[in-house]
Amino acid sequence: MKLKNIIYTSSLAVILSTVFASCLKDDAFDNHEIQSVSSGGITQNVVYVGLTATSNSNHLQLAFEKSDVDTTFDAVPILLAGGAAPEDIQVTLAYDPALLGDYNAANGTTHEEAPTGLYSVLNPGDSVNGYVVTIQKGQTTGYLQLKLNPDDFLGFDYALGLKIVSVSSGYIISGNFNTGILAIGVKNEWDGIYDYKGYSLRAGDASLTGNFSGKEMPLITKGANSVGFGSIPLWGDGNSGISIGNPLLTLNTSVPPPYPITITSDGGAYNLPGYDSRYDPDTKTFYIAYTWGAGPTARQSIDTLTYLRPR
Repeated sequence: MKLKNIIYTSSLAVILSTVFASCLKDDAFDNHEIQSVSSGGITQNVVYVGLTATSNSNHLQLAFEKSDVDTTFDAVPILLAGGAAPEDIQVTLAYDPALLGDYNAANGTTHEEAPTGLYSVLNPGDSVNGYVVTIQKGQTTGYLQLKLNPDDFLGFDYALGLKIVSVSSGYIISGNFNTGILAIGVKNEWDGIYDYKGYSLRAGDASLTGNFSGKEMPLITKGANSVGFGSIPLWGDGNSGISIGNPLLTLNTSVPPPYPITITSDGGAYNLPGYDSRYDPDTKTFYIAYTWGAGPTARQSIDTLTYLRPR
């Protein structure tokens, strides 16, 4: 597990350094408060939280395999834009629980602050004043390191809201990416690779309207009772992606099965009126239908996803 996370975080840091660089000029730069820029126009002395490259909310969901073994991993990357650090840079990260409430309200999630007794932070510092992440001389990334037992998070929707509160003299905290949310869980029972088939409607476009089958879709743990598409959904040609973000499927397990499903996405997807979106545990199958944009008569997808194997 530790080796897997080292590979993950190293690769993530390389990707994020490239993706975020164009975003890090910040309002401070535009207001002429920052003047240290490279010849390419990228601010060199800005530090930022680099949890994701695809979400403005800087939200990352980790889903561990079920395990009763303590796991140490690089949890939250802190990056320096513009090149390697000319010296050791100390960045202090502090808890900001309000971030979880704001994210829950905006996204319909139910993250709870992870109890401090369930994990250890290996960086210097404390929960009151914050923890120090060091970007070492010659490097572009430092990490907040955590140690935890994955089984302690089984069945819960725990997360940490974190904010950069200080940095070494001569460096600037990003105004765009100074916070992040790390959600920590164990793969739920719906996580896996699914056979994916369905029908998609794009009114007036015969090439993208129709039925498709024979595809696979990863469904990835996003909470105790939710999974998300591993990629954007498909149009009826079975190849072109629908640009509405990755649908999130939230199961209501408080009622007898089949469990009702609520569908959302960053691009505005919502349940297709009149269709009973549901999950059948006997066949391990999701039956879902959703619409977006101009609505059901112009845009809709009706999908069936049946469990094949673990992810």
